[in-house]
Amino acid sequence: MPKSEMAVAKKLRVAKWKEGDYPTLYINMMGIGMSAFDINLVLGEVTESDENSVTGTPKIKIMLAPEQAHNLMTLLSVAVESYAKTNGALRTSGAVDVGEFAKQMEASKKPKVN
Repeated sequence: MPKSEMAVAKKLRVAKWKEGDYPTLYINMMGIGMSAFDINLVLGEVTESDENSVTGTPKIKIMLAPEQAHNLMTLLSVAVESYAKTNGALRTSGAVDVGEFAKQMEASKKPKVN
């Protein structure tokens, strides 16, 4: 095996899951936050909605190291692309406003003045 392939092969690790039960949650609402140390996801289910707002019940909060959040983003992109190829384009009714989200994230970094 050439040296360049050996270097790559040494970096690859296979993730294995132990046998066991784990909870299954239905999620159709999420929130994202961050601190200096992690990125967190709050996942939940919509319980009420009208034309002006949506209210949800949180089911779980997941705190990720930034590197794992990046890995999750990458793997979700691959999975969603594969899903769309198999099942057709996703509905756009649930699409987020990325620009507004970015503004909110920036605003949350600013120090609060009392």
